[in-house]
This record gives sequence, C-alpha cells and structure tokens, in this order.
Amino acid sequence: MALLWGRRPLRELPNDEENPVNEKPTPKFHLRRLSKSSAPVFEIAGALAPDACDRARDAVNACFDAGKTTDRGVSLPTQDVLVSSLPQRSQDEIRAALEASASRASDELPPEIRLEFSMARAFCIVYDAGGQKGLKKHTDGRKEGATLLLLLSTPGVDFEGGGTRFFPSVLEPSFDAKPAKGSTVVFPSDTLQHEGLPIK
Repeated sequence: MALLWGRRPLRELPNDEENPVNEKPTPKFHLRRLSKSSAPVFEIAGALAPDACDRARDAVNACFDAGKTTDRGVSLPTQDVLVSSLPQRSQDEIRAALEASASRASDELPPEIRLEFSMARAFCIVYDAGGQKGLKKHTDGRKEGATLLLLLSTPGVDFEGGGTRFFPSVLEPSFDAKPAKGSTVVFPSDTLQHEGLPIK
C-alpha cells in the first residue's frame, strides 16, 4: 500500500534485541524472514492496531465508493486511494505505523543508510471479488529501494484468498506472503517480481 526507499536493498534481519538500559525505549515489532531464498522478504507483525486498521479500511472504502481514486498507469491498471485522501486521523496513524516499520528495518542496515517513508507516495490498493481481484506479476521500479505493504483488512473475514506471491529467480521456487491484519511486508522494489493473488 505504500512505498519507502533507501540507497541499497535490505539484508537479512536477525532477532530483536533488548534496548540498552539508558536508551529511550522504542517500539519493537516481531520481524521474520518469509523465505530461505535469496530474496530478502520480511514480515513485521503488529505495525498498526486493529482499530486503526478498521478506521482506515472504512475510510478507504468510502473514498473508493465516492470515486476518489487514482489510476497509476496502463502497465498496472489499478484504481487506488491515496492515503492523503483519508481523514487526518487515519493519515497520522498510517504514517506512524509505516515510519516505525521503516525505522525497524533500518535498524538492521549499516548506520549510514536509513529507509525514509514518503507520505506523498502512499496509496491503498482496493481489491474486490467482483472487480479487481488481484494484480499481475510486476516489479515496483523504485531503484535501490524497498516496498512496504500494510494490510488493513482481516483475512478470512473481509476476504478469502489474497496475499502476495514472490518470484525470487528462475532457479528458486516462488513463495507467498499472507500477513495478518495490521502487519507489514518489506521487500526490494526494483528487483523482486511479485503479484497480488486474487481474492474471493
């Protein structure tokens, strides 16, 4: 749903460590690598609280129903809702979740490299079992950057199926990310092919 980028791809992230005693505590999210393949794809659980997800999802649906969408182009014919179109509270909550997720990923990169989230590039893809069910295979094209996806809906309640399928290389099998509501998935933007699996 949103893009963030830095100067180089992500590398594998180790397990979380405790903060030193004298440092200000910062939120720590459970982070796991989704595959043993060469593709660095990670899921960060609990980035956005369930009630904030519900507010944002309802606001996205209202914008979509009112025709407040943007078309990102012919190569990916989707109709999306810009996060900047949502009520300020949802914008603030999404911004905080994505900035915290970017910071969490950046903790594992060399000190001179930080992933920076841009609200101007944040958008919500609206999948609909009666309309756009998924998204064909593609790369996101942000050179030397990363894409960050945040799931606002509840799998098994709001939809069946769905998820993101990744294709690391011709020599490695594809694998799927099926995050929980409020979780983020982080992966390289310009090198990793992926597709949005259809919902039912």
